[in-house]
Amino acid sequence: MRRGLAAVVTALLGVSGTACVSVRHVADPTAALFSARAEAERLGAQPGRAHRLNVLVFDADEGQLVRVSVPIWLASKFEGQLRRDDQAGRALERGLGADFARHIRLKDVAAAGRGLIAAVEDDDGSQVLVWLR
Repeated sequence: MRRGLAAVVTALLGVSGTACVSVRHVADPTAALFSARAEAERLGAQPGRAHRLNVLVFDADEGQLVRVSVPIWLASKFEGQLRRDDQAGRALERGLGADFARHIRLKDVAAAGRGLIAAVEDDDGSQVLVWLR
């Protein structure tokens, strides 16, 4: 999980004026994950187009909790640069199927509205939440 996460965070740090990136070490991510899920559920009940992509990642091996919030327009600039053979791409394919995952575009997901779009937990305890606000 670290390789794909590091690439995304590094890219977003370069445009930190519009992206918000927070990295901290935690022993237990439960409260942060619960809070993020609650926010995603609350936002999902509100009508309207999404404007920000939010990602919360807990890397169990490193004990790191990474939170990224970036405008949809900026996230779309990086969409083509993320390879489907990274950890996030494989998780998307596992959840949706390889054929369907290849055709998903951020602009289409954003048009669907706000709320939780992905929740993945690996065998090692690492977790990823992705939601739109």
